[in-house]
Amino acid sequence: MLWLAYNARGQRVVYTRHLPSVDGMLKGAIGATIQQGDKAPADLLAISDATWGINVQGAYVCDDVYGFVLTRCGGKVHATTHDLGIVVDASSFAEAIGTSKAGETVEAARAIETALGIPPTAPTIVLTDNRANALVGSGVGTLRSRHAMRRYVSFLQRVESAVCSLRFLPDAENPADCLTKAVPHAKYLSSITWMQGEAPRAAT
Repeated sequence: MLWLAYNARGQRVVYTRHLPSVDGMLKGAIGATIQQGDKAPADLLAISDATWGINVQGAYVCDDVYGFVLTRCGGKVHATTHDLGIVVDASSFAEAIGTSKAGETVEAARAIETALGIPPTAPTIVLTDNRANALVGSGVGTLRSRHAMRRYVSFLQRVESAVCSLRFLPDAENPADCLTKAVPHAKYLSSITWMQGEAPRAAT
């Protein structure tokens, strides 16, 4: 059974019938934007991404990984990429793992800030470029993820206790994208520049 599950991991399971409009559910506080030409915000911010079952064309093969970046005071304080470590059957399930790990790191970072005498005054925003992940992880909906709800339990507890606030970020604006897959050179440069808190450089 494990062999069959592993070999079928690239097949997407989608549950979309009789569900409300995705765009309507994402409007308001669940949506977010990032201008990679600007610096990261002063407050803590986490951005996660995952790639599952998609072989990238070229010299390298990149699949079944998650990554996230944590920024503070205008630049990166932590960035990481790891194997998912388990067989998943949907992209939102893979994204949930990255979001969950980002939430764990956010909680530790907030504890450090509190110990330093600067306790956070609002939930830390965690961004994801997967719409289903944003809806389920924020507690708004269950789009395409009814089969993976257990993965969200710990993160939803962090949302309910005001540790985190999960929002959707369009893929084109996600600087954590380069941690999990090959991206166009221009996006890679803008993502690294954004993480390092530097002014944008002219293309060469």
